[in-house]
Amino acid sequence: SRRHNIGNESILTVCVKNISGTFILPGRIDVPFVYTVRRIRDGGVYCLRAVDARQEGKICFSCLCSFKRREPKQCSYSHQPAADIGNRYRSVLEGKRPEDHPIAPGIDAPWWEEGVKKGDFTECEFPGVEVRKVDMGRYNETDEVRKNPHTYRQLQFYRLRGSPDGEENPEDREKIKSQDRAGEYDNLYACAHMYASDKNSLFVITRALGQANNWVTMASLSLTVVFHEHGEALRMIDWDSTKQMEGLQKKWFVQEAWTSRSGENRGLHESRLWSPDGTLLATTLQDSMIRFKNTVSEKL
Repeated sequence: SRRHNIGNESILTVCVKNISGTFILPGRIDVPFVYTVRRIRDGGVYCLRAVDARQEGKICFSCLCSFKRREPKQCSYSHQPAADIGNRYRSVLEGKRPEDHPIAPGIDAPWWEEGVKKGDFTECEFPGVEVRKVDMGRYNETDEVRKNPHTYRQLQFYRLRGSPDGEENPEDREKIKSQDRAGEYDNLYACAHMYASDKNSLFVITRALGQANNWVTMASLSLTVVFHEHGEALRMIDWDSTKQMEGLQKKWFVQEAWTSRSGENRGLHESRLWSPDGTLLATTLQDSMIRFKNTVSEKL
């Protein structure tokens, strides 16, 4: 719901600020998830909820979600690393639009891509967001990157599919525009950003290590997503586009991903989500379990 109670005050539009969760058991696709939410604290600006996702009574995922109320007065200071995506990755981006890059594969591993070419597997459309993977070969296939896996990088462009209000009907455009600018879809957009950011995330680690086809087990252990911006920075429709008569024009965002550490059958995935204007929208940090062939140990 867009309406939340903080203390005795009812306010509109509380935006997600931070999610930090732990994956406990693998989820099954044939069993419904049951979510329970526990109220931890309601403050004047921040509120905290604990959420458990269960299947057949067992907790599969548990997280703390922090939400932030919009503040009319903001501090004047602000800093972030320079985006400069176009210049830093000129060798793989120059002369190409986001839509010129191929759709990200269902599983970002060589054996999957080979199976799709042979007809053994069928690619399904990733729901909700369109994700396009940049071929980083010119950037990553250097002796310097091969010797230093932490310098390996992967870029993905992504944008919203369809409409935040369901069906994309031209007659509903003004209503959607009004609700969008009022912030009614902001938390939905935050979910879309998080969903896109986790698309093939852990495969960056195996590729950076030169072990793209040599893993046998890979799973998320914990995931933290911090949103640095709300409002216009995370909204996914470009209402100023001159092409709006052709349908809702979606903004292209970019995820810049890498791995900073691996060892003890674990790997760390990090990424930054950039808005089209170069604003650092969010940062993600994911700890994972990765086991490679001939190194599988007995279950504890």
